Amino acid sequence: MASFAAYITVNENTLYIQGGSNVSTSAIAYNQFFALDLTQSWNTSSPLWSEVTSTDIPARLRTFFHSISVSRNYKTLTFWDVYYSPPYAVNYQLETKKWEKLPALPLQRPLVDKVSKAATDPTTDQVYIPGGAGSSMLTFDPLSSIVDTLPMPSGGRATSWNACTFSWNDVRKTFLLFGGFDTPGSSYFYEYKPSSATPWTALSTSGTEPPALAGGCMVPAYNGAKMIVFGGRTPDKISGDLYILDVATMTWTQGPSSDPRTGMVCSVSGDNFVAWGGVSSDDSGNSVLLSDAPIVYNLISAQWTTMFVAKNGVPVPPPTEVPTPTPTDSVSPGEPGVTPTATEAPTPTATEEPLPTATETPITTSIDAPITAPTDTPITAPTDTPITAPTDTPITAPTDTITSIEPTPTDIPI
Repeated sequence: MASFAAYITVNENTLYIQGGSNVSTSAIAYNQFFALDLTQSWNTSSPLWSEVTSTDIPARLRTFFHSISVSRNYKTLTFWDVYYSPPYAVNYQLETKKWEKLPALPLQRPLVDKVSKAATDPTTDQVYIPGGAGSSMLTFDPLSSIVDTLPMPSGGRATSWNACTFSWNDVRKTFLLFGGFDTPGSSYFYEYKPSSATPWTALSTSGTEPPALAGGCMVPAYNGAKMIVFGGRTPDKISGDLYILDVATMTWTQGPSSDPRTGMVCSVSGDNFVAWGGVSSDDSGNSVLLSDAPIVYNLISAQWTTMFVAKNGVPVPPPTEVPTPTPTDSVSPGEPGVTPTATEAPTPTATEEPLPTATETPITTSIDAPITAPTDTPITAPTDTPITAPTDTPITAPTDTITSIEPTPTDIPI
């Protein structure tokens, strides 16, 4: 189990997760790289994980607080670590299983450690990372390999939009940005239109609106007809609530809650919303990791369930011994926290790359309400199984020590 791993869903067929932290007293950074099969049905007690690779993973990817984007042809995953300095990016070719380091990214000025989310415009293949360049948005054109910066909404500063969520919406043909810490003004829900002369717009919505959550997730469902916001935190607490936005009417509904968590992995395939990993807190406010098992919310029955039912309706196979993402033993100081601070990475040697240290970045969540799929035939929801309460694990504040680590293979994602 890990928190703040990088993740991406490819064509609703495969969920990829990489890296993450155990959020222990000496936070361990993982370089694990796993895939969850979304083309077959499975029970949450035996999810269909497989290891993508355990060799040749770049040393800088033994980390957390990073993100992944996918090319529009679904053949290239790009990993973005703009939390540590110097920022770092690398491609992984899914067909050839080869790594390709990208050109150097611009240094943030001033230096801040901020959790940022990358997303791809499928109409142009351009990648956008809000706040990925201090108070500006980092952009990357894979055709020309040109890195650039663009303005964020007015009033922001280098620490704004920390741990926001950012996703492409195929119905509106725009990006949607939600939440984050230190958002300027009263709005925390924006639309970004790449081709517009005034690309940023603060959105107005109705219904049961979610609070300004940071460290949660926002993912599209039904080809962008719905947007799902789950988890995260407010300044006061970690949330387990789930909210669903009907994009046509811009109306929110709330679904049933799950265990509070932040820094988790999220995905949608067919009628299933899936979350895995993350960190929560106990009654004393200590951070604790959650169960190894993914959790599944059925969008038709509007219930949390123990079964993931694939779009092709293949019956759930009997439980088998399937590896779950688990960490390696490399220790890296730091933990997810609150206020970011500058962190410089050492210059890599000929045989290793630097792994900078982690700093704090807070977060919360919410959940509840049935929705109707635009085209899919409803399916019967399986019976609900309560989610096991997290175990207590103390967490300590991060330090600014930087550790350079050689990549070592992992066995299973945590």
